[in-house]
Amino acid sequence: MKKPEWKNYEIAVGSLMEELGFDVQINERIEGVRGVHDIDVTARMNIGGITQLWVIECKKWNRPVPKERVLTLLGIVSDVGADRGLMFSDRGFQSGAIRAASNANVTLTSLEDFRQDAAQEIHRLRLRRMNEEINKLLQSFYALGQLTEPDRSRVLARYIGPTDILGEKSPLALTGQLTFIRSTVDQAEQNEWPVPFIPMDSSVPFYVADWPTFYVLIEGKIETCKRIYEHMTGFGGEVLDWTELQPSEMTELINRIRAN
Repeated sequence: MKKPEWKNYEIAVGSLMEELGFDVQINERIEGVRGVHDIDVTARMNIGGITQLWVIECKKWNRPVPKERVLTLLGIVSDVGADRGLMFSDRGFQSGAIRAASNANVTLTSLEDFRQDAAQEIHRLRLRRMNEEINKLLQSFYALGQLTEPDRSRVLARYIGPTDILGEKSPLALTGQLTFIRSTVDQAEQNEWPVPFIPMDSSVPFYVADWPTFYVLIEGKIETCKRIYEHMTGFGGEVLDWTELQPSEMTELINRIRAN
């Protein structure tokens, strides 16, 4: 049996979100604070260890979407605690609907417009989250200097990370790494490709020219620094070498790059 046009439209929206890296469900029922909602499409993406939830309504109509439908979506976004709402319509939106969505975390769009605009917005979202993680980690490492001498000695004794520029086993190596990748993130945000990347076991950079490689390497380094910090402070598992804490996908990618 042929699927109705509205169902094909939902599938097309879901496929587009999958192309952009989201985990997608069509017609998911989500329980909110004030009620249960049937969502046309839900899209989730893990960014910096935090799952982003986008709820999506698909309007395969022959007329522009009115204000009331946008207000309903705004209420659902708030009730389920979604990070963002999207409403797709290839017939456009009434002026009241556009005003209702302005200055809100709901975007009114069409398939074609979103296809063109979404990739860059997702990059901005991931880069912002990466910078937040970097700054949070830097503050955590700097805070070690405020510990009492016995506590600081105990924590530093558990440091298993790479050496600093003087060849000493010191967390300064990690603060230097984090500061450097923060500048790399800024370059990527400005589309200044290729951007430099320095592996944690080397002082020699190589250059990255595409987003997928960039994310594996930069997010992998942030995660490695976080795991080393957790090991130092007693919240991570017992390991003998920091390389055991580096994500395997990152290690494999670096090996492939070096082999070429």
